[in-house]
Amino acid sequence: MKYLKYLIVFIMCLTFTGCGASGTGTKVNTGIIGEYTYPDVKDSVVTLYYPSPDKAKVVSCTQTIPRTSQSFYMDIMTALLSNSSTGLTTAFTSGVECRSVMLVQNILYIDLSWRFSQMKPADIFSAISMMVSTFTQYSEIDFINLTVEGVQLTLPDMPLRPYMLFSAYAGMPGDFMNAYQAKLKLYQNDMPSMVDMCYVVIYSQDSSGSYLIPQATGVTVTGCDYASALLKALLAGTDTGTPIFTDGFTVQSNTAYIAEQKHLAVSLTCPAGWTAPKNWLAPQAIASTMASIYPDLESLTLSVYNGENRIYNATTDVSDVSTFIRSLINVYVPGATGTKLTKAKLLVSQMPNSMDLTDFTRDLLVASNNAFSAKDGLVNSVTIYGDMAVIDLGKTVYDTYQGISPEKEYAIVYSLVSSVCAYSEATCAMLLEDGQVRRYFTSTINVSSPLYSLPASYLSSLT
Repeated sequence: MKYLKYLIVFIMCLTFTGCGASGTGTKVNTGIIGEYTYPDVKDSVVTLYYPSPDKAKVVSCTQTIPRTSQSFYMDIMTALLSNSSTGLTTAFTSGVECRSVMLVQNILYIDLSWRFSQMKPADIFSAISMMVSTFTQYSEIDFINLTVEGVQLTLPDMPLRPYMLFSAYAGMPGDFMNAYQAKLKLYQNDMPSMVDMCYVVIYSQDSSGSYLIPQATGVTVTGCDYASALLKALLAGTDTGTPIFTDGFTVQSNTAYIAEQKHLAVSLTCPAGWTAPKNWLAPQAIASTMASIYPDLESLTLSVYNGENRIYNATTDVSDVSTFIRSLINVYVPGATGTKLTKAKLLVSQMPNSMDLTDFTRDLLVASNNAFSAKDGLVNSVTIYGDMAVIDLGKTVYDTYQGISPEKEYAIVYSLVSSVCAYSEATCAMLLEDGQVRRYFTSTINVSSPLYSLPASYLSSLT
C-alpha cells in the first residue's frame, strides 16, 4: 500500500505542470525556450527577539526584513542591530557592526565589530539573548559562537575567560548577568578555584580521514586553563563521526605557547603499538581548536611519544586549516540503480545557509554522478527568491543525462529540487540551462516552470 501511495505521487509529479509539479507528454522540444527573467528579491517575514521594555527578558516580534545579496542569517543579524518595527529597542549600541555570519555544521559563527565588547555587560548579555533566541529557533542551528574582530568574545574585566559556545536556553538576560558577577568575584579574588562548564568546538573526521567535522561538546574548565580542557576533549572524541585519536592517548606535558613566535607546541603520548595514519589530521584539529583561545596563533607543532621516543612530529600553519573543515549533512540522491531517491550524508565545503547555494548544489551533483567533477562547470548559480529557488545548471549536466529513463530523470531532478528546498526557504525550484529556460530536463519532466519539492512525509520515509 505504501508503494502504491508513492507510485501515485510519482505519477502526479510526471503529469502536472506549474510551481510544485512537473509535466509529461510527447517529446516535442527538449531544448531552449528562451532567456529567463529573474524575479525581484522578496522580503522575508521572520520572528526576531528583543529585550522587553523592562529588560528583564527577551520577547518575540514578527517583522518583515528586506532580503539582500547577503545570506539570510546576515539579513537577520542586520535587523537585530536596529530597533524593531514594532517599537522594541535593540540592545546593541550605535556603531556595532556585524563582520560576518557563517554556519558550519550546527554552529553559527557571528563576528562583530570592536564596539560590541565596549558595551556595558548588561547590554552585552541582552544582545547575546537576542541572538541566541532568534537564531536557535531554526532547526539547523544548535549553537552560537561569538567573536569580536575575529577573536573569541571576552569582557574587559575578565580577559582570560573567553565566552565559548552559546546554546539554546530558557534563561533570561539577568541569568547571564548573575553568573557573570559570580565569576568576576572569583576572577578577581581566587582565580585558581574557578570551575566553569561550557560548550566548545572540537573535531572528528570523515570516514576517509580526509576532512575535519566540527562538533560541539561540553568541557569543565578549572581556573583559566582552557588549553588542557580543550586538548583532553579532543583526545576523548565525540559521540558522532570517526575519532581522530585512538583510545589511550594522553597529554605528555603542558602546552607551550610562545607568544613572540605565535607558535604552540603540543606533546602527546600514544598507546603501545600505535602508528600515525597517512595524512593524519590531528595537527589541523588541534590548531583549529586552540585558535579560539590563542587568537594570534599562526603555527602549531605536534609531537607524539612512545615512551621516551618521539615517533611523530609535524608542524601546520593555522591559515591552512580551514581547507580541511567540512560539514556533514543529509541530502537526497539517486540510489544505487539511479531510479529511486535515497537519503545520504554529504560532505560540503559550505553549508547551504544563504541565498546562494551554488557550492552546495555542485557538491550534490558530484556526489550523485561519478562522471562529474567539481571542475566541470556544473552549476552557474543557485539563488533563492522568496519561496522559489532558481537553479542555473551548465549545459554539461543536461548533456550527461540525455537518453536516461524517466525513472532516472525523476530521481536526479527531485534530488536537486528537494535537497535545495530542504536547506532554504524555498518550496519550489526553477531549473535553467545557462540562464535560459528549457522545455524538458531530458525527455519527460517539464522544467519550463518551477517544480515543487516532494512532500516532507515522503522525504522523511527515505532511507
